[in-house]
Formats: sequence, structure tokens, C-alpha cells
Amino acid sequence: MDKTNRNVILDVMRSLAGLAVPMMHLREGFGWTGEFCGHTYFAVEFYILLMAYMFGAAYDRRWEEGMGLIDFAKRRLKRMHILVLSSFVLSIAVWGLQLAGVAWAGKSFMNGSIWMQAWWVVAALLMLPAAGNSMIAPLNACSWTLYYQYLGNILYAVGVRKFSKTALAVASAISALAAVVFVFHFDLNALFGVKCEYFAHLARRPHTLQGGWGMSDMEITAGLVRLAFPLFFGLLLYRLGWRIRMPKSIATAFVAVLFVTLMYIPGTGIFHPWRSEGWLNGYLELSTMFFFLPLMLLIAVGSESYGGRFAKVARFFGELSFPVYMSHYMFMPMHKYYVKTYSANLPGWGNGLVFAGEYLVILLIGYGVMKFWKTVLPQTATSWHCRSKTEGECRRKPPMWSRRTTMVISP
Repeated sequence: MDKTNRNVILDVMRSLAGLAVPMMHLREGFGWTGEFCGHTYFAVEFYILLMAYMFGAAYDRRWEEGMGLIDFAKRRLKRMHILVLSSFVLSIAVWGLQLAGVAWAGKSFMNGSIWMQAWWVVAALLMLPAAGNSMIAPLNACSWTLYYQYLGNILYAVGVRKFSKTALAVASAISALAAVVFVFHFDLNALFGVKCEYFAHLARRPHTLQGGWGMSDMEITAGLVRLAFPLFFGLLLYRLGWRIRMPKSIATAFVAVLFVTLMYIPGTGIFHPWRSEGWLNGYLELSTMFFFLPLMLLIAVGSESYGGRFAKVARFFGELSFPVYMSHYMFMPMHKYYVKTYSANLPGWGNGLVFAGEYLVILLIGYGVMKFWKTVLPQTATSWHCRSKTEGECRRKPPMWSRRTTMVISP
């Protein structure tokens, strides 16, 4: 634990997860299918699991002390929607260049009548699904995960927070079974002797949890499946009070190496069985969601963290990860324009340098967004132990309830 009462290992995990996603999208733009960042989408399950654990640690007692739905909504909107606004502004700027016919701005992800596009813009600002489009968030496609995180916030506030540990365990088991069926999609039409189009769509899916960004039946199912188990199980882990204690050096190295290994397993070459179409990939993804991610979380909250310079670096990149994640997709149309127009004229190492340069630009954009909001809203990063009813009053020492675990991040 560093002197600001943050958990450094979790900052490391947030950094590895959030900063790897732009690599995956840049890789996809080049058409490098599965060579690296092959399973970076595990970041989705990690963030939802962490969010659910944080619900228990940051808000369970606040509800008992009289916090209402409006106060909870204000806290969560302050934490999440400010980056929705900044990514909205950036995406609108790129969309405007595309409408103006600027070639290097690439091709718009929004194809439809001007009225439909106007609706999708409003929907993006209000975080509403973009009905009429194949994608849930065509203006900023990567923000699809926030739609399900918002849904998780709503479910926690209106009902899940009241679940007993037994109810959470039952809900976790049911959602785990749903995930198994979704990944290995037994022939339910044959099993039940029916002809259901939904079951037919399910049977044609590859063996993966991937999905959630679209508006089709399978995409929505994928989003709900990826939300359900981490939401219930993450809150259950907090309520159980489980921790795994390890020396800080071993804990940090173990979590970092395991997390990177899981996210970067490619889908080609000697790792070909782990491609998303393969049945072995299904076992990998389910074991990651059911076991490895909870294991790493319990190690992080149970182990002593580094202090000093390492903690400062981890905190910086941990805070940078969310702005980078939310702002990077506006760069993708330009990236795809480059790939289509110029990449064939460069050797492999040349495209590698372009990849590195583009990634650096994405990091700088995210850094600019982070600095802007820190300047405008300096209290956004309030720690858990700043829990008094008056926003400006913070306790010098974290209360006893927060010592149950060693994790403190911004609520």
C-alpha cells in the first residue's frame, strides 16, 4: 500500500489491461490476425470484476449509512461519464472531418440517413444503445463496455446490493452455467426438439466469450454473459472477505506475468489451438473468467504493495489506462486509412515503426484527456476513505472497514 492508500498491484493490472486494448485495435487495422494481443479482450471481464468488488468495498457501508440512489448515481456519473464526454467531443471532431470529405480522417463508422446519424450522436452522449445501427456505439465503438458497466451499476443499486452471500453464490453459479452454454453452445434445438432461430444462431458461434459491441441477439447475449458472472462473483468475493497473502515482490511479479500471458496468448503459430474458433480457446476463456482473474484479484487485495517510485509509476499508468481506452478509437478511422493507402508500400519493419508511432500518439491523446479532467475536476480521484458527507473532508486514516482488504482505488 502506498501512502495515498492505493493498491499498487491493481494499478499494474489496470495499466496492463487498459493500455493493451489500443494495441489490439491497431493490430486488427493492419490485419495482423492473432500474432500478439490475441486475448486482450480479457480486460473487459477484469474491469467488471474489479468494479463489482469495488461496489462492496466502497459503497456497501455507505448504503447502510443512508446513501440514496441519487447520491450513488452522482458519484458514479462523476467517475465514469466525464470520459464519455471527452471521447464524445473527440469522436464528433473526427466525424465532422469525415462529413467534410477530409480523406485522411478515414471512413465514418456511422452509415445511415442524416436523421439516424443525428440520433446516434444523441445516443452516444446519453449512453443509450444506437437503435438502428449494427453497433451499440457507432460513434465510439470501444465504449460498448461502458454500456454494460452502466447496466451493472444500475443492477447493483436497485437490487444486487441487497443480495445475501447465498444469493450471490447462486447467481454466480447460474451465470457461470450460462457462460459455459454460451461458449460451448450445445445444440439446444436438437436437445429440446424445437426450431428456435436464437438457438440456431448460438450453435453457429465460435467457442469464445467475445462479443457485446453489436446489437444482434448474439452480441447482446455476449455482453450480458460477460457482465453477469464478474458482477455477482466480484461482489461475493468482497462479502466473503477472502484474500491471498504473498510477499509483495512475488505477488506483483506473479500477477503481472500471469495477466500478460493470458492477454497476449496469440491465436496463430504454435498457439493455433487457442484461436477463437477452437474448442480449447473456450476452456482458456472460461478458466480465465472463473479462476485466473479472481485469483489475481485476491492476491492483489491480500498482498502488501510497493511504495515509492514504483507506486507512483503504477498509479500514473493506472490512471492513464481509462482515458486511453475511452479516447483511442477516434484514431482508428485514420489508422485504417493509412493501412489501406500506404502500408503496402512499406516493409514490415516500417509498418512496425508506424504502429509504435501511432500507439505513442494514442497515449499522448489519453494523457491530454487525463490532464484536462484533473485540472477541471481535481476531486475526481477522491479515495475511498474520503467518505464523509462533506466532500472536502477526508479522514487522515482509513476506517477499520477498509482494512478488511488492502485495495483502495478511486470510487
